[in-house]
Amino acid sequence: MSEIIADLPRASANPNGLYVTKKLLSLTVKAEYEEYRARVVEAMGKSAIEMAQSPYGNYALQIVLDAYPPAAAMPIIEAIKGKVVNLSLTKYSSNVIERCIEKADEGLKEAIIRELMESENLFGIMRNRFGSYVVQKALAFAKPTLRAEFKEKLQSIIPSANKKVKTGPLKGNDTASALDFQYQ
Repeated sequence: MSEIIADLPRASANPNGLYVTKKLLSLTVKAEYEEYRARVVEAMGKSAIEMAQSPYGNYALQIVLDAYPPAAAMPIIEAIKGKVVNLSLTKYSSNVIERCIEKADEGLKEAIIRELMESENLFGIMRNRFGSYVVQKALAFAKPTLRAEFKEKLQSIIPSANKKVKTGPLKGNDTASALDFQYQ
């Protein structure tokens, strides 16, 4: 099993390998295979950025984040810190970022949300079809004081954001629209 675990990042990059990875991950959730969890997380943590951007690898990361105890999966979340903004803007990795926001302990969750909040590209994240969902997830899972701070930051850029959008005001799945109806 050790050889398979060491090769998980590469193996989960294609549909057949992902199938094998899912089977392995379903085993390591069981108590009798607990000793392998740390090795799985270590292997995936080393390649978390690449896996998050992979059409198949992102699923393997999400499975670990969902199925493993939160403390066991923290090394994967730690690995994506510092890359949250870029990973929020693409199809596959944005799903991983959303899952990290859901599953992270409070300290890491705040660090991820602050990374989004303090980005010079917050307007771009809001307008991005994947990033807008990440911002909404961050608002939904932030503690009330952080949510209020983030909401204030978002609302402060919306007037200038509306001026930058030539097709009209923000609408649809945009974060700005969500602010009008949620998180009040």
